[in-house]
Amino acid sequence: AGDLVVVRSGIVRITEKSLHFVQEMRNGETGELVAVETAVAVHLDRTARRAVPFPAVIATRVRERLVSYQMP
Repeated sequence: AGDLVVVRSGIVRITEKSLHFVQEMRNGETGELVAVETAVAVHLDRTARRAVPFPAVIATRVRERLVSYQMP
């Protein structure tokens, strides 16, 4: 049917208005790294149609959960 894969994701950086994510995919049997992806998500005010700062409580919670990741 196919190879078993394991995907791990985490937030590696937060700015006033954005989150920076990294995801890695590994072969589930060998542990071999097969893909790395980075992405940026922006906190938007949908009415104003512009980026806005995260609420302080959200920013604090995210900072408490940041992960460290070094690109291969």
